[in-house]
Amino acid sequence: PELEINLNERKYIESELLNMIADESSEIWMQPILRLSDSSVFAFEVLSRWFHPSLGEIAPVDFIQIAEEIKLISAFDRSVIKRSCAQLTELRKLHSDLKLCINVSANTLMDSSFATFIGEQIQLHSIPNGALMLEITETVLASDEAALINSITAIREWGVRFLIDDFGTGYSSLSRLNAMPLDYLKIDGSFLIALDENQDTICKTIIQMAHSLDMLVIAEGVETATQMQRLAELNCDFVQGYFLAKPMNLQQFTHYLQKI
Repeated sequence: PELEINLNERKYIESELLNMIADESSEIWMQPILRLSDSSVFAFEVLSRWFHPSLGEIAPVDFIQIAEEIKLISAFDRSVIKRSCAQLTELRKLHSDLKLCINVSANTLMDSSFATFIGEQIQLHSIPNGALMLEITETVLASDEAALINSITAIREWGVRFLIDDFGTGYSSLSRLNAMPLDYLKIDGSFLIALDENQDTICKTIIQMAHSLDMLVIAEGVETATQMQRLAELNCDFVQGYFLAKPMNLQQFTHYLQKI
């Protein structure tokens, strides 16, 4: 009986997920990424939120995994990218050099039509070079290397920049990292905890390595002033986290930009 209940709940969520993607009813929340040198806003990362009328808020870690399992993740990613690019155009009226950062799955990235879709969005919304950044996780590096490089290269021709997210927590291959045409590296927040205890070896090594590969570094998950200070001393480029600003909906983020 318990398995049957769980199966029925899963089937319901799957059907509602399909409706959510078709209706584009997920919410786009935004968390700012700041330049560490002067605390100015550099970009915002898109964080999807799903508030279901009867189930309440469904965590991204749950519904994104289901979307991947039932082959809906590419449709979801495209929906988020399309709406986020439209919002970026409006937000750049308040902050002219603002950039947009969006996570994409391996399945989406390896889709043969994805580069064309990105080009269409960039042209439609007149997004300048470097203003759209796509985040990929280390697990993407486990994909076919030649195909992955071809996909990233085709998308980069539209002026898109690429980030490697959660570095050091997944499929860490320094040789493949060196081969990938990437622009930014994100230090996972789990490594920042050691900075509060005056242990900076891992963060220092990651930052130096990234800079040697001509990549800029974003430290995510910043939660204390001590972490900020140590990251500045280690020449980290950008920071993101609850210590600076929590994720906001469009109205809140617009107000945030108007105040700075």
